Amino acid sequence: MTNIEKWRKHLKDWAASGLAADVFAERNGLSVRSLKWWRWKITTDDDKAAKAARARTPTAFVEVVQAAPASRPHEPLEVLTPTGFLVRVPVGFDCETLRRVVEVLR
Repeated sequence: MTNIEKWRKHLKDWAASGLAADVFAERNGLSVRSLKWWRWKITTDDDKAAKAARARTPTAFVEVVQAAPASRPHEPLEVLTPTGFLVRVPVGFDCETLRRVVEVLR
């Protein structure tokens, strides 16, 4: 087992333990300073490797198409006013006319 593999195992065990660095280090005969340095070193190296891998991955482009506007409903609407009137509204109605009708029925 290489030195870095040994420290990766220590770091994995430390994370699984839930212990503070000083407590874990003391229980495992390790230097707190070394434990924290290896955590920084391995994390930094892993981040660099991940960035290099992403840089080697070709960028993919996809076409973005704007969705068509929602189509009008195929069935008439029914509007129940606050005062209890039911208004049946046909497909293709005039919005302004409907607004005036509902205002009158309030």
